[in-house]
Amino acid sequence: MNPSLKMNSRLGDWISVLRDPDLFVIRTGKVELGQHIHHALRVIAARELDVPIEMIAVEPVSTSDSPAEGLTAGSLSVQHGGSAIAAASRTMRQMAQRVAETRLNPGNDHIEQNESQFEAIHSGLKVSLFECAAAVSPDTNVEGLSSEHVWENSLGNSLLTNASYRDAASGESRYIQDLVFENTIHARAVRGPGRIVRAEIDSIESIAGVVAVVSQNGFLAIGCREEYELERCCKEAETHISRQLPGDCAHDGPVEGWIKSACSNVSRFEHSSRRAQSASEVSAQIAVSRPFLLHASIAPSCAFARYRDGQLEVWSHSQNIFALRDVLASQLELLPENVRVHHVGSAGCYGHNGADDAAADAALIAYQLPGEMVRVSWPRIDDITRAPVGAPMFVEIDAALDSEKRISHWDYRIWSGAHGQRPGGHGNPNLLAFYEKDPSLRPAQIKDVPPAAGGGAERNGFTCYDVSEHSVEVSLLQHIPVRTSALRGLGTQMNVAAIEGIMDELAVCADEDPISFRLRHLGEPRARAMLERLRDNWMGEAAAGIAENEAVGIAYSRYKEKSAYAAVAVRLALEDQPVVKGIWAVVDAGPVVDFAGLRNQVEGGAIQAISWTLLEGAYLRNSLLDIESLEDYPILGWDCLPKFTLDVVEASPGSQPLGVGECMQGPVTAAILNALSKVAGMRLGHLPVNRERLIAAMSA
Repeated sequence: MNPSLKMNSRLGDWISVLRDPDLFVIRTGKVELGQHIHHALRVIAARELDVPIEMIAVEPVSTSDSPAEGLTAGSLSVQHGGSAIAAASRTMRQMAQRVAETRLNPGNDHIEQNESQFEAIHSGLKVSLFECAAAVSPDTNVEGLSSEHVWENSLGNSLLTNASYRDAASGESRYIQDLVFENTIHARAVRGPGRIVRAEIDSIESIAGVVAVVSQNGFLAIGCREEYELERCCKEAETHISRQLPGDCAHDGPVEGWIKSACSNVSRFEHSSRRAQSASEVSAQIAVSRPFLLHASIAPSCAFARYRDGQLEVWSHSQNIFALRDVLASQLELLPENVRVHHVGSAGCYGHNGADDAAADAALIAYQLPGEMVRVSWPRIDDITRAPVGAPMFVEIDAALDSEKRISHWDYRIWSGAHGQRPGGHGNPNLLAFYEKDPSLRPAQIKDVPPAAGGGAERNGFTCYDVSEHSVEVSLLQHIPVRTSALRGLGTQMNVAAIEGIMDELAVCADEDPISFRLRHLGEPRARAMLERLRDNWMGEAAAGIAENEAVGIAYSRYKEKSAYAAVAVRLALEDQPVVKGIWAVVDAGPVVDFAGLRNQVEGGAIQAISWTLLEGAYLRNSLLDIESLEDYPILGWDCLPKFTLDVVEASPGSQPLGVGECMQGPVTAAILNALSKVAGMRLGHLPVNRERLIAAMSA
């Protein structure tokens, strides 16, 4: 059963009626992160209710009134939330028609819906759709969509009909940073290198402009009436604070130098019995890695909170306001029903960023200042160095071909930080403020996303290709001085890069072109069709007029083996640094609800993958990330955007929508590395492959 409906089966959980003006108001627990999911849900509801989209509104997401759908991530919003909205809207329409039949009393007359009215064809009697819908009981049970449900496929450009794009472009959109409440205290946790061991509270309270100081063990926060005062006061407060600086770190520098020795907690997955490799087999080995990755959002994390009359109210851009509510309630010893969290969008969310931590800061401060509205906006340095970051990874793979040039041996090893330390995960708060307040809350053992949820380090680490012997081993980092958690795609980027890299190397060993070699080892018809379409429709264009310093690389992947399929070709030039000239992406996402939304997710993911592969990376230095501002962390600029061609496969009858938000991270990275390895004449896999790394590799 649809997990969203399993938790929320009442019609009133999903949809209600507003009169004057007439609107259907849909409710969702899926939050808006810039992926325009709410527009897609409006499209789904409008189609099922057979009304113009202007008659559909989305209620703001809040733990007070919204269906608890958990986390907005994993490319599941349309698959789960969209299907639930479709089922609820269909139920509402069917029940409203029953009411209309009763009121029009047509006998043998035929009832038809014409936008917002039901009409008895022979008698001409009419009744409002909204009047009938308002009479439907909110306790009506919503059944899930049948397997025969036909999704309407829309490959047209919805950009001009989606008001959210227009609002964003014109500046009408309001982000959480834009919210204004009267009589707000601007507050900030005072953070710096090391742990606070002593603070002169009386001296800090006497700083001009300080109106509140909250101190609980290692958590110290200052509040002012004006934000500009807060900046000055925090700097002055540092003169009254003593810190224990971190000691030497065994994890400094490039991850390939230390990650293997730092990992433990090994998990092994056997897909067949292991055997010694035969001397007659032809083998290949590659290794790929990436450093820590930042979210690098354009907007720092922000939150508001107010505690009064035993009720805590929080405004946050968290991806999971329901889990955040539960952790806040637990840590502040409140009942969950006495904590309300409202979602307000921010700019740029690619995973578990600092949103939850900023909300915890605000909640902990507000709890100590009853009746006050508290605003917390993290300074850029905290957003860079204190928020969870993308996990470093190192992957090795050994594979071999038998005498028939088929893959006969596949030994796959992953060393990685955890990709899932969200609030409440594995029973841990996973919120910085509460760890500072009580260090004993930190987990003794770090755990990753379980395989049943798609896995973390091993996500997309099990090859889709036909392999007679297949083993995967995962070793997890346990004690490192920064928090790692979910970043777009989790372990997919490095796993697809490794798998698709070894497939290219094995194709060379087999003296076969990369696509043909893959097709020989790929049985699923839908997956084969992706590579065939890439080969037949786009490889000629990708390679046309190619220069000596250019190459085309290809890659294939299906995200989590259950979301969208993607086959990608990348044309890359080796100039003074690697430059991506063009990307050709074939995507099968099933029925498309919102084409503009799909294109934005796919192209945005491809651009981010280029940036991760060629530019981005942070390292540890003396137990701290070696980034002090975004100037130290280059990302892909507007002047480096490549030509992007998207080919969306038309949905086959009976297929279901598949998430696209994370389908590009792996194959684009892999295709870049495959192209780069061709033009450079050597296998390159340690990211970022920037100018400095490239020179070092070619000079070795």
